[in-house]
Amino acid sequence: GIIKGDDRYYKYLHDTDFQVTYPPYVFDRKIVGVMVYTNSQRILTKTIVYAFLNDSLVSYSGTPPTNVLLDTIPHLGLSKLRQLFRDDIIKFDRNRDKGYEDSCFIAEFGYYEAGVNHFIKAWQLNVRFPKPAARPPQAYYDDNGDLLNFWDGVYNYHH
Repeated sequence: GIIKGDDRYYKYLHDTDFQVTYPPYVFDRKIVGVMVYTNSQRILTKTIVYAFLNDSLVSYSGTPPTNVLLDTIPHLGLSKLRQLFRDDIIKFDRNRDKGYEDSCFIAEFGYYEAGVNHFIKAWQLNVRFPKPAARPPQAYYDDNGDLLNFWDGVYNYHH
């Protein structure tokens, strides 16, 4: 199988009538997305997507991490994370009129790829119940509380 260790499927698309311009012209296509885990922690910024035609692997994107030597103990508390995310929504979110700063948030602890095969402990925060047809903000913080990335639905802000 394509799943290694703690990895988890997050997407499966199956098209039994995928048409191309070369023989045999029609394929059975499957796309499988995998969330990558190491040390039982999700790599927050990494997925691997596999493409199959007639059950044969034809391509994939992404690579599994190697040598992630971090512990699994978070240091930031949820109340501090909520305050950081709320402050950054007010500071960066160009859609702040949508009231996300008073929303319910989801926080997930894991690893963040800060460079090629360089990982740090981090948190990903999202809005729990986004407004219909809206692109809610999302942020990543390292485990010391420093902002790594803020996405307002259109633009990324990096620190």
